[in-house]
Amino acid sequence: MKRLFIFLIALFVGTFVDAQQIDVPKAVRDAHAGKYASTANFSKIGNLYLAEFSDKGENFVAYYTEEGMWAKTEKVVPFETLKEAIRTEIQNRFLGEGSRYTLDKALVIETPTGGVFESARFKMDGGGTITIYFNMDGTMVKREVVQ
Repeated sequence: MKRLFIFLIALFVGTFVDAQQIDVPKAVRDAHAGKYASTANFSKIGNLYLAEFSDKGENFVAYYTEEGMWAKTEKVVPFETLKEAIRTEIQNRFLGEGSRYTLDKALVIETPTGGVFESARFKMDGGGTITIYFNMDGTMVKREVVQ
């Protein structure tokens, strides 16, 4: 229920942002239509365009450059579906007692190079987020911090 509520808020915000006449380049719209059959709500973060959409009851966000190059697609998944080694690593390194992180969401991320990662995004005390990427074997491979 909480996940549905969050998705509906994200959908509302996406619709509101789109209603504010975000200028989405034709190349981005065409790239999304060519990759996914689903209609999307577009927004922009930094220099990337985000296409939020649903397909077969699952929620996705696809990222595109201004030129229409696909950068990645994120799918929100239940934390419990991440591999046990990844859940353990997250619990031990990021969610222990006194942690300055709060789990925001668990993700499966697909990239243009064929990489598929399990990931966790955290909210940090004092603001900002950190996203941790894990290979499918459970090895941490990358961190992205957004202040």
